[in-house]
Amino acid sequence: MPMIAAQENAKLAVPSNPQDWLADRKARLTIALKRLARLPVTALFRTVA
Repeated sequence: MPMIAAQENAKLAVPSNPQDWLADRKARLTIALKRLARLPVTALFRTVA
């Protein structure tokens, strides 16, 4: 199978372009940390009864 066909049709465990994958993960982490920072402190330590 040609490499181009494999890249277009397969979901690889290892990304074909690690720099794009890393940039996406950093952006997602930044968004998640901003959402976490907005939570009240009591919400972080609430226990489920």
